[in-house]
Amino acid sequence: MAKKVTIYDIAKKLNVTPATVSYALNNVPKISKEMKKKVLDTARSMGYIRDNTAVSLSTGKTHLIALFLPFNDISSAFLQNPFYGEFIGFFEMKIKKAGYDLLIQPQYDKKELDRWLIGRGVDAAVVVGTFPKHYSKSFKHLGLPVVLVDVFSENSLGYVNIRLDDLEGEYSATKYLIDNGHKNIAFVGGDIKNSIVDKRRFEGYKKALEDNDIPFNQSYVFKSETTFDGGEKVAKELIIIKGLTGAICAADTMAIGIMSGYRKANKTIPNDLSIIGFDDIQSSALLSPGLTTVKQSIKEKATLSADCLLDIIEHKDDSPKETILKTELIIRETVQKI
Repeated sequence: MAKKVTIYDIAKKLNVTPATVSYALNNVPKISKEMKKKVLDTARSMGYIRDNTAVSLSTGKTHLIALFLPFNDISSAFLQNPFYGEFIGFFEMKIKKAGYDLLIQPQYDKKELDRWLIGRGVDAAVVVGTFPKHYSKSFKHLGLPVVLVDVFSENSLGYVNIRLDDLEGEYSATKYLIDNGHKNIAFVGGDIKNSIVDKRRFEGYKKALEDNDIPFNQSYVFKSETTFDGGEKVAKELIIIKGLTGAICAADTMAIGIMSGYRKANKTIPNDLSIIGFDDIQSSALLSPGLTTVKQSIKEKATLSADCLLDIIEHKDDSPKETILKTELIIRETVQKI
């Protein structure tokens, strides 16, 4: 078996101290850029492999970041809503460049969360969607750097929080349908009572109707899982409503599911229903017809989340701040003028 290359071997080859090698490998700004490059090039040529366990013991840092999703079962997030896969991909790309690895986690109750955080010794966390009170207590107790994404709750006060202008996004979508002659418009969303994101998108839909003197009809409001299957189930209910010409969805997955349901019922989009999604996941542009949708820049949201978290880790700047990202209506082929 080949001998493992150590920082001492690299130091001997370059005739420098082991500390100099350590500074270069750990991105510590105590040496020149030229020396750092020389060390890294030599380490690479010698086949040096970083021992993260040893680094953790010497620095007290694991270089692990935990990402908590609003699910008890993580597989459902990836199988039924591509948004999370896209967000995680862009987020990991950013933290990887800074030398961090990602641990993707489901929701935890209080006992499990404390045990897991202490056992894994993560350096920081990003929480997407929901932020229970016991999360805040545990993170503060452990002094853990945290960034919140899409969190609307009183527990989010005092944290860096990156959110979307959900109300304005759904308002613009509903207004676009109205401008194209539609008055009988359904809203398909998640749990409006318990999800602030769904509630805000629903409020945008209602406000657009109100501003254009169109009466709100409660029978046009449908609850759906934020999945393709959820949309297909709702399609069966939409098809039988006489006079319904349009639908606004709180997520692209719902809209795509509805399109599939209409196709299976030998109905066509947009001839039998004009529809608008929300998110602009990558598959929305690949459909036929292409899905008109409210675009949130998933890449921007993920990259900004990573930048904020790295800033807290490296510079200890955890000043509470809220960033509201704008949306954009992407017009494709699923809305017809009537």
